Amino acid sequence: IRPDFCLAQDPASKGIVEHLVGYVKSDLMIPAALSVSDLGAANEAGRAWCAEVNTKEHADIVAVPNERLETERPLLGPLPSLRARIGTVVTRKVDRLSCVRFGSARYSVPTVHIGRTVELKVADGEVMVVFLGESIATHRIVPPGETSILDDHYGGARPAPNRAVRPKTVTEAAWVAMLLLGLRPGEVLGLTWAALDLRARRLSVAHALRREPGRIYLGEPKTKKSRRTLDLPAPVLDALRAHRKRQAAERLAAGELWEDHDLVFPSARGTLIDPRNFRRAFDKVAARAGLADLHPHLLRHSAVSQVGGRGPARGGGGRRRARHHRHDRGRLPPPGHLVGERPHGRHGGHVPGPGDVAPGQLLGSW
Repeated sequence: IRPDFCLAQDPASKGIVEHLVGYVKSDLMIPAALSVSDLGAANEAGRAWCAEVNTKEHADIVAVPNERLETERPLLGPLPSLRARIGTVVTRKVDRLSCVRFGSARYSVPTVHIGRTVELKVADGEVMVVFLGESIATHRIVPPGETSILDDHYGGARPAPNRAVRPKTVTEAAWVAMLLLGLRPGEVLGLTWAALDLRARRLSVAHALRREPGRIYLGEPKTKKSRRTLDLPAPVLDALRAHRKRQAAERLAAGELWEDHDLVFPSARGTLIDPRNFRRAFDKVAARAGLADLHPHLLRHSAVSQVGGRGPARGGGGRRRARHHRHDRGRLPPPGHLVGERPHGRHGGHVPGPGDVAPGQLLGSW
């Protein structure tokens, strides 16, 4: 038994204490001797009573309390320490990166503690992070602005940063499709949203942009084999989803000036893009990347090499795409001309060449 006091002007705590007093009076003390002068003797009497009632079946739980306790003990955790702290306690909240700040430096803790408030103890050149009385991380003190990270706090080594291609304009998104799918300029400019299934990650080439004196229009693809269905790799899928959101904002900004032709890569008013304007935008970026002689059609050869690196797409789409580009082998330079590969070996394999051009040289110029 220990003394328990209610708080001043707090009816709730007063009721709790009065209930405890009533429990002691009715169950632990004999009514004829309510005054207790020896606290030690009262504690001994209480322990004897607990030992007696906890070995008998309880009416409410229909079980013996001592036996129930042994069953539930593995599920119980230790109570936090109630010892009084000496001195000032430094507390920090764990941020979204599973780190705490101290002395203008950052120290990692296990990710399960994100959002929790922890204590910091600094001694002998080390920072100890404590939660509920237990040490969860220990670091050597680092200079201000530095970071001390332990990979074990994140379940292993940190993943490499995601530096995916992020096109910001209509033409840049179209170049991603050409570079990774092998589409001709006319095919990508004639692409419609009806031909795209972003959930199934499929694209159907059914039209191509045609240009005649005085007009541009959607017509048939270049050859019968040009009608094909392609699987969408992750970079293209991400670029198309981001482009669709951007296009919706441009459509609202254009208002009544927008002409809806369901085009994936339209002009600022929703109409077909003039191939000459598309080529001018491409030439500017290619020149900035040091590829002044690069023609948009050559991006198709980079797609052939990328298919070879990824393996065949679902349903053999990768092989179909590669066979489709071999149709133009006689008119275009080898894949290494664009993607940073040169012929090597008797079987025609490719290895990077020191003077070759990598895709990032073009895409990084955006």
